[in-house]
Formats: sequence, C-alpha cells, structure tokens
Amino acid sequence: MANPVTTYALTTTALAAGAAFTSSWYDNDNVGAVYVSVESFSDQGSNGSGIVVQETDDTTNANLIRTVVSGTSQASTQFLLYAPIRRRFFRFIYTNSGTAQNTFELTATAFQATPLNVDSAGGLILSSQGAVQIAGNASMVEAADPLGSNDPAQERRLLELIWLELQTLNAYFANSGLLNTSVQAAETVQTTQ
Repeated sequence: MANPVTTYALTTTALAAGAAFTSSWYDNDNVGAVYVSVESFSDQGSNGSGIVVQETDDTTNANLIRTVVSGTSQASTQFLLYAPIRRRFFRFIYTNSGTAQNTFELTATAFQATPLNVDSAGGLILSSQGAVQIAGNASMVEAADPLGSNDPAQERRLLELIWLELQTLNAYFANSGLLNTSVQAAETVQTTQ
C-alpha cells in the first residue's frame, strides 16, 4: 500500500547570491503529515545549514518556531532531507550560497504515514539516490548505528521516532481491518493444531 502523500512544487526561480526562499506555512490540520521531505537541485550549493524545515503551533510568535532539521546541499547534486512533524504548521527555507544560481528546483512532500524508506528505528533505508539527511543527524547518512553515539539527545530522538512509528502502525491496523483478520487467522491455526 502506498503512503498517502501531498507534494508541493515550492519554487523553480533561481536565487541571487545569499538570497533565501521561505515557503508559506502549511496547516497540518489540513494535511495530516507525520513526516515531510524537502528535495532540492541547483547548480550552486546552499549556504551552510541552508535547507531548513521548521514547525510551530503559533506562526505569529517567532519564539515558538522550532527548526526540526537543517542541511547543506552541494552544487549540481540532488539533495533530500526528511523530518517528522509534530506541530500544527510547517514550512521550508532554502538559503543560497554566495554565488547566484542559474538552475534551481525546490519541492516538498508531506507523508500521512512514515515514508517507506524510513525504518521503524527512524533510520533511512538507503538507496543509490543522491545525498540524504534525516532529522536529528547533521551529517550525511551512511551506514550508521543509531545508538552508537551514546548521545542522550539522539537516543531520545530515536525513541520519539519509534513512538511515532508505533502510532502510525496502530492507526493503520485499526483502520485497515487487517488486525482482526490476523487475530482470527491466528486463533484458527491454534484451534486446528
């Protein structure tokens, strides 16, 4: 079953040196996203931590805006960043490097379930599709042990992602009717043995 998704073509307008694109706020009450991804391609790299996903429950109060994740794209490289969403509103920001762009595309996707390439521990199931980053890890994702750092903040983040995955699975099985079928099938197997 494919994840229900909403895709946004944020912009294709090339940015001047040091210029930034900030999307409008998306209301998660209308979207129902548990994860978002933002993808970029440009002939110039972004500024350091130049791709940002933010969330808030109050778009009018800058003190309550939280950066979920940020990353840095390289020139002429497809870049993909994932972030869980836990607040009502979310948006995307891209800040260009010191060289004007000739080519630029920025898109985003809102997922109503955990993306298929994010495993139950919050780690990425890697493919050969360009550079990928995920919330909570500022470096490129390679073959990483999520608990290997002994970092309490990272371990808390991992537990939050597991909890999010459990909630998503619970909602899926509760709405699909598969849980009742599985339980009935297990009971039938037990009684016939």
